Amino acid sequence: MHYEELVKIQRATSGFFKRKARQRVAAYLRELAKELDLVARLDVELQHQAKLNLLNRYTELRNVALRNGARGYGDADWAAASACESWMFTILQYPTQERLEVEVLIREMMNAD
Repeated sequence: MHYEELVKIQRATSGFFKRKARQRVAAYLRELAKELDLVARLDVELQHQAKLNLLNRYTELRNVALRNGARGYGDADWAAASACESWMFTILQYPTQERLEVEVLIREMMNAD
């Protein structure tokens, strides 16, 4: 599961000197949560494609961060995009019951200062 990746991101963005990265991750995750609320209002047959589009967007943002020199889990741009990408993979690949652990971690990361 993508839980382990999210834990690595959370750890790498913790601490006084990583506040900017932690805030960026939280902001991206909150924005994705809003978009997922909108997707949930779509017809069932349109929801899957909308989720795939979100996944592709965050995959591209992660790749852009890599091209711009991101070097690890603590990089603000890479961490934010990667956290969203991991969340989307979890949503698309696992049933609700199996996603619970990831959802709890996502909420913690969204509420980080």
